[in-house]
Amino acid sequence: MYCSKSGKQSKDGAEFCEHCGEALSQSANKPAYAPLPPWNHLTVLGFIFTLIPIVHFVGFILCLVGRKQCGKTGERGKGLATAGVAINALLIAVLLVGLVIFAGRAIEANRAVEAAQTTLAPGNRRSSWSADEHPGETDPYGFNEWLNNH
Repeated sequence: MYCSKSGKQSKDGAEFCEHCGEALSQSANKPAYAPLPPWNHLTVLGFIFTLIPIVHFVGFILCLVGRKQCGKTGERGKGLATAGVAINALLIAVLLVGLVIFAGRAIEANRAVEAAQTTLAPGNRRSSWSADEHPGETDPYGFNEWLNNH
């Protein structure tokens, strides 16, 4: 045993320090704190995978499983797993919103292309100027003739 006053070692089982006479307590050799439980490996791996874009879905699953294990085994990492699940949920929400926006714009562009193809089909080529709307006038620039020839 070590004396807390002199810092020197005394014989095991001694009640007083041989060097200074201080009373030795049995708690002097015990650590001042309890050791921390180990980290749950699934939560750590899940959080790391959360930060990698291609495999963040794997990280989401690992964080969910690791969080459940932390509750059962008492291991550390429940907060880390919760953060991983929250980050993954946010990434999935952003991905879904982006997918909906992209799909909407793709559908809109497809409709615009179809409308342009219908309007510019060889039998439908006409300019906005029409001889029927302007009686007595001719096509001032020859635009209708050019459209029908090209």
